[in-house]
Amino acid sequence: MGSLTAAVIIGLIAGLMMKALGVPFVLTIALITAISAMLPVIGTWFVYVPLVGYYLMIVKNYPMAAVMVGFAFLLQFLEIYLGPFLSGKKSRIHPGLMILGFIGGPLFFGIKGLVLGPVILGALKISLDHYRKK
Repeated sequence: MGSLTAAVIIGLIAGLMMKALGVPFVLTIALITAISAMLPVIGTWFVYVPLVGYYLMIVKNYPMAAVMVGFAFLLQFLEIYLGPFLSGKKSRIHPGLMILGFIGGPLFFGIKGLVLGPVILGALKISLDHYRKK
């Protein structure tokens, strides 16, 4: 639930920023950004690398390309921090542990790790908490 909420927030921020910058197809870009924000390793770069390439090579608008690179880094920071933070708040697990699950899961288990990583770490924490209480 946390990564879905974070993806929606990231999509909204992307849409508002694109609208403010006057980028065409704002709704489409914001929607694709929100969907790609749920992919931990690839993430929003899936959208912004081609967008920066478009502004660099086709339009030759270098200031806009620089703004897009900065914006991509901002969204990447939000993607890395916001999803685990929201998931950690909901499940009362430390955000650092959730970040480890969100990033390490896909690295160890592939696409299944998107779900398995945080679940395994959450189950491990619950087991350790239960063990400490006894």
